[in-house]
Amino acid sequence: MAAAGGLLGAVARRLPHLERLVVHVTPIGEGGLEAVQNAGFVLSEATHEALDRLLPGVRKPHQIEPLHALLRRGIRGWIATADGQFAGHAFLVSATDRPIRFGGVRLYPGEMAITAMFVNPVFRGRGLGAALHRQLEAIAVRDDGARVNVAWTADYNVASRRMLARLGCQPVGTIRRLIVWHRPLVSVYRGAPPRR
Repeated sequence: MAAAGGLLGAVARRLPHLERLVVHVTPIGEGGLEAVQNAGFVLSEATHEALDRLLPGVRKPHQIEPLHALLRRGIRGWIATADGQFAGHAFLVSATDRPIRFGGVRLYPGEMAITAMFVNPVFRGRGLGAALHRQLEAIAVRDDGARVNVAWTADYNVASRRMLARLGCQPVGTIRRLIVWHRPLVSVYRGAPPRR
């Protein structure tokens, strides 16, 4: 019976459903380039080969393919490890010379966003999520001249929302997305625009 429930649950997650994301913003500064290392992790740039090595471990094909798509779009990603084990990953989107639309939010020059952040359950509670946030903010400041971090997370993701609050992020609106087969098809933004 458990197997059937698992199969039904997997199918249900692929059916069309609405997802509500809460959008936050925070100004950012120069610090944080050693944040991941100081938290006890090693950071390396994501490549297609490195992503493929995450299979069949804690990541599944439908979770890895969107990361490959980010790399193909030229979006930079990083993989964190600890003691030779996969600990997490995060990707950085920056608007430099023109506005760009990503994840249902328009980013203006000087704004950045962290996407596809994941922390391996084995390493949760050790500060990796916050460290990745600070590290990627610092990279965006150094490489792209970013001044504002725009973040969004599912309204039910309490741990993520608490982390964003600890990092000084303020909620400014919501996105309602129609998800079909793990992919957002339509995004509608409500609230004050994140531009600062």
